[in-house]
Amino acid sequence: MTRAPRWLPFVLALLYCYPIHQYPHWKDTNACSRAYQTLAMVDDGTFAIDGPLARHGDTEDKAEHAGKHHSDKPPGVAFLMYPIAKLLRVFLPVERFDAMFLWLRILGLSIPSALFWWGTWPWWLERAGSTRNAAAVVLVGALGTGWWAYSTALYSHVFAGGLLFLGFLLLRSKRWPLLAGFLCGAAFVCDFVVVLAVPVLGIFALRRSHRSALLWLLGLVPPLAAWMLYNTACFGGPLQLGFLAHADPRYAAAYGRGFLGMQVPEARALLGLTFSAARGLFFFTPALLLAIPGFWRRRREGDDAWVCAGVCLAIFAFALTTVDWRAGWAYGPRYLVPLIPFLLVGVLAAVRDVEAGHPFAVFLTAGGVVGLVWSTVAMLTTPLLVQEFRNPLVHFAAETLLLGKTAPTLATAWLGPWSVAPLAVVAVGVAMFLLAGDRRTLVPATLLAVLLLVQVLIPEPRAARKTQEIERAELLIRMGYPDAARTQLAGITP
Repeated sequence: MTRAPRWLPFVLALLYCYPIHQYPHWKDTNACSRAYQTLAMVDDGTFAIDGPLARHGDTEDKAEHAGKHHSDKPPGVAFLMYPIAKLLRVFLPVERFDAMFLWLRILGLSIPSALFWWGTWPWWLERAGSTRNAAAVVLVGALGTGWWAYSTALYSHVFAGGLLFLGFLLLRSKRWPLLAGFLCGAAFVCDFVVVLAVPVLGIFALRRSHRSALLWLLGLVPPLAAWMLYNTACFGGPLQLGFLAHADPRYAAAYGRGFLGMQVPEARALLGLTFSAARGLFFFTPALLLAIPGFWRRRREGDDAWVCAGVCLAIFAFALTTVDWRAGWAYGPRYLVPLIPFLLVGVLAAVRDVEAGHPFAVFLTAGGVVGLVWSTVAMLTTPLLVQEFRNPLVHFAAETLLLGKTAPTLATAWLGPWSVAPLAVVAVGVAMFLLAGDRRTLVPATLLAVLLLVQVLIPEPRAARKTQEIERAELLIRMGYPDAARTQLAGITP
């Protein structure tokens, strides 16, 4: 069987589309800025977002140049959303911003993200050695990592990761190197975090053939040219970037340090992006650690291992050196989301051809279940995990869930807080699928998953509790629970 299981695209589409994460008293500034970019082009015929700002309210993430406001984000996502917004204006009476915001996200991000995993299924199956291995790795990547959270919010990371990985697959197939270059260029125009990863694929193209490399370079030209024309129109020069003209001088100064916001990496950033409970990639999804032995095992089997490992290291290096490596309120290390498909290549290499009781198979199951648990907890409440918490998943998201304060969904108007139940039910079903392999894997994987989850017993530092509770109250207000926020604040010791 080379086709994906019939249930796969439907399960992923449900889990990606159903959560809304749009709040009655607050707009997510990052996603809102990109939506304003799109609506300015559709409704006003301009890149300046002054029109949407006047019609729909202010957003913090904006740049200012020559008396006009623009989004401070790379324009790639807005370019991709433009035809969808245009069609929505023509065929659906979508006038309210919240409704347009939701439809843009569902049609432009959530459904395409589900189709990404469905469309690449034959490749995962070819490399997996078995249908079960392929399904397990795809489910871990699609639902047990930050990919799930950022398939429900109009950020750039899933766009960039998907486009870059498709470019890699095209180069690997030795077909369409021109299109591969276009996709790699588009990934950069969506998200600058892949700036160091794109040259890695350029080297890969050169190893394929000189002709492939030339066509790949030609494919880069249209998206990069569009990006430079946009920069010139908005900020006065082809390499003038929006975040350097941020309307808030504090942000502009921060990103102006070093080279375009890149600086000498900090030791705490290395730990923070890998194993910390606040933003650690391997804390949030332990199964991804298998990529390290996987890349090593397959290092002599073609170019896949070094190319994918190189892309991962390049994206990690950028995230490590950026001035804002924590990335604000976020689910995990969101700057590392684009490397997830490439890291899964290493995970797949680790578990291919191993027996059910092998330590790698056990760790994939256990680490995948842990990642799914954490993702589900965040999706039931909010993926905007406050960075002031040492362990925001447990002491912020889980505690908020225990208060009965859940995330808005497509069914909240009818079911209230219970509208998140379908998310929990489907997530439990996926966890059971991961665990329901061979009996030799079930018991040790379950025990290991429990051990990895016992961190819930680790308390937050007492000295930080006051600040953390204030942050929790602020987000409860944004989620639409002002009464719970007042109760929270009343319980804080002066």
